[in-house]
Amino acid sequence: MHIGFERSTFENDICLLQLSQNVKANPNIAPVCLPQDRMSDNFSGNCFIAGWGVLAENTNTIPTILQEAEVPYVKHDRCQTIFQKAGKIFEEKMMCFGGQKSDSCQGDSGGPLVCVENGVPILRGIVSFGKGCGRPGLPGIYTRVSTYIDWIDESIEKMLARTSCGPV
Repeated sequence: MHIGFERSTFENDICLLQLSQNVKANPNIAPVCLPQDRMSDNFSGNCFIAGWGVLAENTNTIPTILQEAEVPYVKHDRCQTIFQKAGKIFEEKMMCFGGQKSDSCQGDSGGPLVCVENGVPILRGIVSFGKGCGRPGLPGIYTRVSTYIDWIDESIEKMLARTSCGPV
């Protein structure tokens, strides 16, 4: 499956990076699980975002330590109603979190949205876009990782098979 980012709608706002060296796990660094299935629309657990983006809308203040915040899930119908004038929120590819005080902001794009499910951290979303930062009633929009699992698996296989020269 070939996907491409659609600039006008923010569809397929996802990428993978291949690191040149392995990352060593420690108490502050550990892998997150990929989702095995789509998150239920009745989800009510704890989800967290993290990033190095600006600390508030209309500022250039960048943190010196990684920021983390808890954000609530917003059901698709409610999110689409909120953003109806801005365009379509594609339910299969996007999900909404936040709308309260905590939010991702400029510079956080590409960062993780991790939900703790039965004690297991699962990467449910990737910071994509929003309107402002931390505005009451305006959730952020996140790429729905579960939609892209086949693409992720295929891409990793290609990366592992890649040699030092030639096209993938």
